[in-house]
Amino acid sequence: MQKKTLFTLLTVLLVLCLLATLFIRHDRTAPGFSATTMDGKLLTSAELQGKVMLINFWATSCTGCVKEVPELIKLQNRFGKKDFETIGIALDYDDPAYINRFIGKFGINYAVIHDKDGQIAEKFGKISLAPTSFVIDKKGKIVRKIIGEVDMAEMEKTIESLL
Repeated sequence: MQKKTLFTLLTVLLVLCLLATLFIRHDRTAPGFSATTMDGKLLTSAELQGKVMLINFWATSCTGCVKEVPELIKLQNRFGKKDFETIGIALDYDDPAYINRFIGKFGINYAVIHDKDGQIAEKFGKISLAPTSFVIDKKGKIVRKIIGEVDMAEMEKTIESLL
């Protein structure tokens, strides 16, 4: 009986530790990148310095990503004039035609990049799960990494605290 209780306790502790890593603050410098957006503009991380950023790795086939998009649009509308940028980065396996249709269907109001060769995802830690989001402060430090859908109320509080 004691072995079973100990095993259960250790399992719960392990699960809690794993969940904590999803929401833990990260204070490492965000990697630099340069890419062309889906509307043909060059976007570099250097030109975004001094802004709070939400970088969202996503895919058109990801149901959680589809669910998040209207909320990401609202975030950009709310904070876009206050030194905030949302950057959507479609993972390498996505088809550019699907990405463009997706942008049009939802009326996405933030920059979208197709990471065709996977180099940006690689720089951010070999991102393979979508959605995965990073919050970057004005100094270029990653302050949050979220794997899975973003809690928008919590995200708004985080962004407000960084602006």
